[in-house]
Amino acid sequence: MKLKICFSKLFTRSLFVPVIVMMLDLSSVTAQSFVKVGLGIPTGDFNEGSLLESMGNDRFNAAAVGLSAGYIRRWQTGADGGVFLSVDVFYNTLDRSYRDELKDFLADNYASWDVVFPKYINIPVGVGYSHAVSLNDSELYLNAGINFHLLKLTPFETRIEDVYEQDSEVTYTWTYNIGFMLSLLYRINEKYYVFADYFPLGTSKVKARVNRVVFDEYHQEVYKDAFSDYFNQPVEFFRVGVAIGL
Repeated sequence: MKLKICFSKLFTRSLFVPVIVMMLDLSSVTAQSFVKVGLGIPTGDFNEGSLLESMGNDRFNAAAVGLSAGYIRRWQTGADGGVFLSVDVFYNTLDRSYRDELKDFLADNYASWDVVFPKYINIPVGVGYSHAVSLNDSELYLNAGINFHLLKLTPFETRIEDVYEQDSEVTYTWTYNIGFMLSLLYRINEKYYVFADYFPLGTSKVKARVNRVVFDEYHQEVYKDAFSDYFNQPVEFFRVGVAIGL
């Protein structure tokens, strides 16, 4: 386990340090900026999960396809090579099938209920190497880098009224970790581009805080731990969209 962690740190530093060195003096090189807009498509475990799994204390994410926007700055430091700095934002709700499952469960078991589902906010800040490939009258940019990844979930609120009322609000702290990215950016004319990105952003250890609940102290801790564990799955995106050169 220690060897795996050390290798991961060494790999990250071996990629990160040379890129930072190349970016120290970029005042005299050609620079390009792009604004990206597209769909953030959860992949792998990040878009899987069901109500039955979550009630069994298994982990889930159940993220739906969402919207994403980003900014990338690229510096040409060689004949074909360069470096880039990027900031992206992904906004995703929970998958409709999961939301419908929970609503059906509440409707079948309680006289009155209401629920506000959490949303995912993922913010990767990336740096890496960019390679330009000339294609007749166009260009293709191949980007690979690492990300400092921030993750936030909005509050999860429920109100259940039957024999007595249960009112709860679960909030989540900002979490962070290191992830990676691969990107293809293809120029279709002087201003517009199409792109495809892949973001394996790793697992962020989500921590829940129970703000309101009618349970006793013991069950409140169980409730908090369960809602923390639910969302501790790897975050992974595929993104497609259009970009505008600035």
